[in-house]
Amino acid sequence: MEKKKLKTLRAAVVLAPFFILPAVYAFKDFLLRIFRLFPECLFHRMGLLCPGCGNTRSFFALLNFDIAESIMYNPDLIILCILFILLWAECAAYLIGREIKLLPRSKWFYIVLLTIFAVYCVLRNIPALHFISLA
Repeated sequence: MEKKKLKTLRAAVVLAPFFILPAVYAFKDFLLRIFRLFPECLFHRMGLLCPGCGNTRSFFALLNFDIAESIMYNPDLIILCILFILLWAECAAYLIGREIKLLPRSKWFYIVLLTIFAVYCVLRNIPALHFISLA
């Protein structure tokens, strides 16, 4: 019985993006109005750009299939999307009986990735490097 529940859960994980992504796209204008209700970021109040600064604009640029603009706003979201797609592909392959490893399993990969995110966060707040900021 547990095996059947696990298979059902995996099927839900594999099929979920096909239902969630069109729903998000259909309600993108509503979501934009909701996001505007959120309070201002504390980093932004201090005149700084936080690591997530630009993610909302990056998300909506992705919804409009404008990948270059999404990367310009904040490349973090694109990287996270790629990692999610790889994870999703692993789950889909496992569901049909093939075990593949697409995501790196080394902790060093994730340590380096987090370090790059942290360095990017610091660099985008240096005024001389205004080309990295979101202006």
